[in-house]
Amino acid sequence: MQVYDVQQLQAKFADRQVKVDPYFLRHTRLLTNQTLLKLGEYNLTVVPGILSLQGAQLLGVLTAPEVSLFSRFIASVSTLVLVFDNPDKKDTARFHIKVHLQAITPLPDRKNVCWLVVSFTTAPAELVQILGQYWEEQELRLEAYEKWDTMIVLDDAQSGILGYNHYAELLQGERRWKVTLKTLSAKLAEFVLPETQQAPDEAKDFQLKVYFRSGAVTVAGKITTKGTLALEFSNELLSTLEDYLFRKTVLAKKKAAEAGNPS
Repeated sequence: MQVYDVQQLQAKFADRQVKVDPYFLRHTRLLTNQTLLKLGEYNLTVVPGILSLQGAQLLGVLTAPEVSLFSRFIASVSTLVLVFDNPDKKDTARFHIKVHLQAITPLPDRKNVCWLVVSFTTAPAELVQILGQYWEEQELRLEAYEKWDTMIVLDDAQSGILGYNHYAELLQGERRWKVTLKTLSAKLAEFVLPETQQAPDEAKDFQLKVYFRSGAVTVAGKITTKGTLALEFSNELLSTLEDYLFRKTVLAKKKAAEAGNPS
């Protein structure tokens, strides 16, 4: 792993947050099932939802009496245990971070699920390295997203290379529309609705859920004109499109080699 200057990373990313999504987990190797919040003599199993250099937002399952009990620890010094896999050393990196519990907030739409917000007294240098490196790489990926100019026409041949399963949905809250994607890029998707479906309102926020052989990818976006969705940056979609370009290049080289060496 490349070594970064910890102080520079702390200054540069002091206010940065990251959502703990599947892409983040794959690239940082955070082991969410080993995350613990130690409040006094109690060990709570929690799941990181958001991380920063200043603290974390954690999801936990707590009953109403447990919320009342653990609220006693607000503002007291507690310990958050974060564990990362370290394949280079064939071991794990385990951080015991001193934290202050700031709040416990039940989620209104999920029974017994709560946000537990903690602030770090000091972020360990190794954690600063892990998060800082991830954010440095994200800046490069954002540049790749901004420069992306390849629009894929989703005919049968290109869909096969991309691994697109010819199934996609527009989502807005509980509403969903099955759509046929005509073209796709990192920043734009063109779609067609079945004639039996009423068109969704333009200029509103949606999510596009695209089903690939490797799994479904959901991207936030906004309808700019009829049948056109401007897409926000998505690590998952960008990775899928990068894999497509790689496979397309490999196939082109294979065909060129076969043409040059006919059997």
